This record gives sequence, structure tokens and C-alpha cells, in this order.
Amino acid sequence: MRLMKRNFHVIAMDLRRHGLSGKPHDSSKYGIEIVQEAVRSLHHLNIDKARVFGYSLAGFIALKMACTVSQRV
Repeated sequence: MRLMKRNFHVIAMDLRRHGLSGKPHDSSKYGIEIVQEAVRSLHHLNIDKARVFGYSLAGFIALKMACTVSQRV
């Protein structure tokens, strides 16, 4: 990530059930909801278009964003 910070503004998400984030038991708080939350975060930060990537679950989120909101990714 340090190398990326040299050329890009980096925003790292603390995904649910990872790190210090919440760990809800309600299954509706996962899946596409996490993707929609990432899109809402871009909107909140006034970011029209972003390069997104991830590993494992974050990779799923990046791919789903590319499929559902391609104009922003």
C-alpha cells in the first residue's frame, strides 16, 4: 500500500467482520450491501470515479462494483 500512496489517494475500508469493524449477525448486512456501502462511501467522499481492487472478499466487492456501477469504476 505504501507504493500506491506515492501515486494515488488511497482509501482502505475496514470490512465488516474484519479488523475493528462491526460484526453483525444479520445476513442482509453482507453480500451486495457491502458493495452498496462502498458506492455510498464514494458518493459521500465526492469521488466520481475510482480504481478499486481487493483480495478475497474485497476482490468480490471490486468485481461487483465494476459490474454494477461501471461508470464509477
